Amino acid sequence: MLGASHSQILRTIPFLMAVCFVALPATAKYTGGSGTAQDPYQIATAADLIALGETPADYDKHFLLTADIDLDPKLPGRKVFDKAVIAPDVNETNEWRLFDGTPFTGMFDGNGHTISHLTIKGSYYVGLFGQLGSGAEVKDLLNFA
Repeated sequence: MLGASHSQILRTIPFLMAVCFVALPATAKYTGGSGTAQDPYQIATAADLIALGETPADYDKHFLLTADIDLDPKLPGRKVFDKAVIAPDVNETNEWRLFDGTPFTGMFDGNGHTISHLTIKGSYYVGLFGQLGSGAEVKDLLNFA
């Protein structure tokens, strides 16, 4: 940009920065997949499973477990849950009432894998799934321990 004015250079910089941000690759959700029936999200780690639980917008998507997952709270990045991992009840009070949260309505294919050492210290709607809604399917999850 020899001979370019100072104002031309300043106008060009934001444009170049925008081009760079657009060119950056999108951060992958989970280990892979796009969440469709033909290309389900791949759940391969405890972090993937926890991320699913923290993303209610994905509760209507398709998921495929691609490895055994150990949720032992003594392992790094694991924890003792105080509610269901996926589709938890979000009401913080401990009184008997109807489910207050987003139910899981998607498909979770365990693909013959195991989720072990899930530890929950809660009272209502606890388990791997807090509530399954209409159309939900959970299958081939072996030896849930």
